[in-house]
Amino acid sequence: KKKDYPYVIHAPTMRTPGSIEGTDRIYNATWAALIEAHRYNSSIAEPKIEKMVFPAMGTGFGQVSFDESARQMAIAYQHYINRPEMLDWNIVAERQQRLVMDGEKRIKIIC
Repeated sequence: KKKDYPYVIHAPTMRTPGSIEGTDRIYNATWAALIEAHRYNSSIAEPKIEKMVFPAMGTGFGQVSFDESARQMAIAYQHYINRPEMLDWNIVAERQQRLVMDGEKRIKIIC
């Protein structure tokens, strides 16, 4: 019902259907959706967005594993809730390191 879900934020991970395995597109789409919800909530519009639900982005046509999709989405969320006032090279490098590493395992990410 419309009143149960009054908003939809469309955050595509690909321009045309195809593999996005090995890219950071899931992170970027998740980040974009979170920022858009924040921007909306910062406006005078009502009602505010209180909950968000995300599909397993990129796991269909995108051919990304569920684990990798969840990992990138979690990193985007962690970066959103702990976002700095200003970016510097150290923060950017740390974010990139978290994206391309899963613990001690290097993830092949093409940015």
